Amino acid sequence: MSLRYNIEEAKKELRISDESFKEVKYYSYESILKQIGEKFTNSGKRATQYFRINHDLKGDVVSFMPKNEEDVPEILKLIIPDNSKLWFIGAETKNEKPKYWLYESDLDSAIAIICNMYLFDFYLVDKKYNWLISEEHHGVLVSVGEPVASNLKHYKKHYLKLKEI
Repeated sequence: MSLRYNIEEAKKELRISDESFKEVKYYSYESILKQIGEKFTNSGKRATQYFRINHDLKGDVVSFMPKNEEDVPEILKLIIPDNSKLWFIGAETKNEKPKYWLYESDLDSAIAIICNMYLFDFYLVDKKYNWLISEEHHGVLVSVGEPVASNLKHYKKHYLKLKEI
């Protein structure tokens, strides 16, 4: 089964409407992925040739590994602005090459899909291209752009202080 199939099955199971979460048409997604690559990576338009574009981010990158995988949805809700419209990208490897599945989504639908799936790399990107956050299959959140990177940095700082107590 492909990641795309699993995403679509999760969408059906969760009864998420096309208005809230829909796959981007084939003729549009390549230009959107190139824009994301140009804005957020050192590789620019070539970023989608590589599987883990979050290893090539430019700018002030903030990363954090939550203690529990179950914490990720709550962290995302805390650091991403409410009512965000975003690009949801699921990443997988097909024939040793990266394959990206691109969806238009609201925050709640993206988080519902993430909660319903297991161990896959995803990217959430502001539709205005102000920020990007991803989680790789090792559970590390990686962000760049504002306000999400600063919000994750603040969360991480607060989390580490609580850990010291």
